[in-house]
Amino acid sequence: MTTKRAWSKANKEGMTDKMTNLITKTLENATFEKAIEEMKSRPLTLTHGDFHAKNLFLTNDGKIIFTDFCEVGLGDPISDLVQYIISDVES
Repeated sequence: MTTKRAWSKANKEGMTDKMTNLITKTLENATFEKAIEEMKSRPLTLTHGDFHAKNLFLTNDGKIIFTDFCEVGLGDPISDLVQYIISDVES
C-alpha cells in the first residue's frame, strides 16, 4: 500500500511509457493475498530456521559447518535466505 501511494506521487519525468506501465501493472497485481497464495503453492522443505553467519563455521580445509538447529523445521526454503539477509546484510 505504501509503495503504491509513493508510486502515484513519484516524479515520472524521464521515464519511458513502457517503464511506467510495467511498474503500474506490477503494483496493481501485487497483493498480500496473491503473495500468500504463492507461498502456499510452494513445496515445503527442511529449513534451518535461524540461518545467519554466526551459525556457520569455516574449517581450515574449506568446509562449512552449520550449527544451532533448535529452530529447524518444515517451511518455505526462501525463509532461510530471508533470515540471512535480515541478519547479515548491511544496508
